[in-house]
Amino acid sequence: MKLTWLGHSCYLLDDGKSRLVIDPYAPGSVDGLGDIDVDAERVICTHGHGDHSFKEAVRITGAPFTMDIRALPEFHDECKGRKRGPNDVFIITGSDGVKIAHMGDIGSMPTKEHLDAISEADAILIPVGGFYTVDAREAKAITDAAGVKIIVPMHFRSDSFGFDVLSTLDRFTGLFENVTYLEGSSFTVDAGTPAGVIVPVPELLK
Repeated sequence: MKLTWLGHSCYLLDDGKSRLVIDPYAPGSVDGLGDIDVDAERVICTHGHGDHSFKEAVRITGAPFTMDIRALPEFHDECKGRKRGPNDVFIITGSDGVKIAHMGDIGSMPTKEHLDAISEADAILIPVGGFYTVDAREAKAITDAAGVKIIVPMHFRSDSFGFDVLSTLDRFTGLFENVTYLEGSSFTVDAGTPAGVIVPVPELLK
C-alpha cells in the first residue's frame, strides 16, 4: 500500500488497483498548505469539520474501488462528543491485504473493542498536536495500547504549516527511539516495512 500525506490529516492511499482520499481539507483552511486537487475512486471523512471534509477537492473517477473500509464510531473530545461531536476511526484494508488505521481527530482513548480492531492494522495514522485532539502523550498511550508497529503522526504544527494552537512534532517523536524522517510525502507499507515512527513531508507544502 502506497501512502501519500497531502497535509494536515489528509492521506491518499493507493493499493495498486484503486485510490482512496481520507479527510481532505478546504482551500485556505490550514496555514502553509496548498489546495488539494487529486483523482481517486473514493473519498471519506472522519467528521464534518471543514479541515477534514472538503470532498469537492477530490475528482471521483468512477473506476472500481477495491479497498474495504470499516468505520469505528469514536469521539472528537474527551467527553463523549459534548464539545466537538463524533469522530470515526477508519480501518482500511487494501486489495494487497495491508491494513491502515486512520484515527481522524480522535479526542480520547478508544474503546477496548475498537483498540482490538486497530491492533490488526499494519500502520496507524494518528493526530499528535493536542488542543482539538489527543496530545503527544495521549497519542503514544493509544499506540502503545493498540500495539501497531508502524506509527505515522499527523495534525501537528511546524514552522511552515499547521494551526498555531497545535503542538510541534518533537513533543511526540521525543517519546520514541526509532523515528524515520522522510524527504518526500509518499511511502510504502507492506510486510517488510520496519517498525517505528515514520514522518513524511506534506505533498502540498507551500
